[in-house]
Amino acid sequence: EYFASGAAILLRLAGVPTRYVTGFLVTEHKNNEGTWDDLWVARNMDAHAWAEAWDRQRNQWCIVEATVGENAAAATAGEETDRITGGAAAMLRQLLRAVYEYGLLGVPSWLFESYGVVAGVSLLTSLSAAVLAWLLSRFYRRRRSSLGIQSKAGADPILTLLHKMLLRMDRKVKAAGLRRDPSETLHTFSHRLRQCYPGDGLWIRIADWYREYAMLRYRKSVSTDRAEELQRRAKNLSL
Repeated sequence: EYFASGAAILLRLAGVPTRYVTGFLVTEHKNNEGTWDDLWVARNMDAHAWAEAWDRQRNQWCIVEATVGENAAAATAGEETDRITGGAAAMLRQLLRAVYEYGLLGVPSWLFESYGVVAGVSLLTSLSAAVLAWLLSRFYRRRRSSLGIQSKAGADPILTLLHKMLLRMDRKVKAAGLRRDPSETLHTFSHRLRQCYPGDGLWIRIADWYREYAMLRYRKSVSTDRAEELQRRAKNLSL
């Protein structure tokens, strides 16, 4: 996250349209004979962040990988684990295979096979304690949420409203002959509107609308009243 966000800021300071992306860097490939002949496996440990810069010549977004030691065209997970020395790589592959084939039930089997019964029981006890602590933390977080802390799912209707609102405004502006470029941020487009129509009151209000939309959309919490007020203002802006 630090590498990707830092790269995005530096590229924007250099005048390159850039966006910050989160997702997964998938490197494990399965080629099975059956229903799925070509399968890629994505796990939580594959979570990744990177930047994308707008290439004006090719008219498309291009990946900018700033994280040390990572590559979007990385080799398979088997090649990556082979970098680990000696038996550690083999043990890791055995653990991943056991979990892939048997789920959580594969972990005890792998522990007993790799470390023996006594050590396996000790490690399994420690693992069970860690899982129990994780479940308790989830329970308390849900309890706090039920006592008044809003969940992420509760914000979805407002975000849907904002997305539709922006789409309608973009269509309205495009019908008037001015299109927001895919590489433009909302603040950049608002600034361009002010430059194109410096003395036009209607376009100035539209520019202000885009700027206020961006300020509302990317706040930590979105106010329903402000979203509805912004929607009413959008309906009154007739081109």
